Amino acid sequence: MKKYLMLFLLMNVLVFTSGVHAVPIISYTEKDLGNGSWQYDYSFYNSINDSYLSGVWLDFYNDVDVTGLSLPTGWDGLVWMGTNTTSFLEAHSIDMTYDIAPGNYLMGYNFEVNYRLGDIDYLSHRGVFSTFTDD
Repeated sequence: MKKYLMLFLLMNVLVFTSGVHAVPIISYTEKDLGNGSWQYDYSFYNSINDSYLSGVWLDFYNDVDVTGLSLPTGWDGLVWMGTNTTSFLEAHSIDMTYDIAPGNYLMGYNFEVNYRLGDIDYLSHRGVFSTFTDD
């Protein structure tokens, strides 16, 4: 099943870049919690006119200690909740009704890490739904 989930994510990924194409916009606030810990609170704005935003992948490049604090209602994540050592976080809507519609935003993607991330690369996946079977 994991290979099909990864295939789904790869087939529906839109790389966030600046330039020619309209892309979802990510914004965040960071708070120094002391002792080398930082809290990040992310919001996503869907500026793509013809697609719903159904997920996001945050790339840390290296393993970090992450404590997932919250996700918006109707969203779940791989390696999000609890405390984990990982090089990424992924969040996705659990149903089409929770996708971020064009022109709308959603906030509440919150986590702590053990160093200051600053600006990081991220990917989004759009609301293209397929059913995969585990053959």
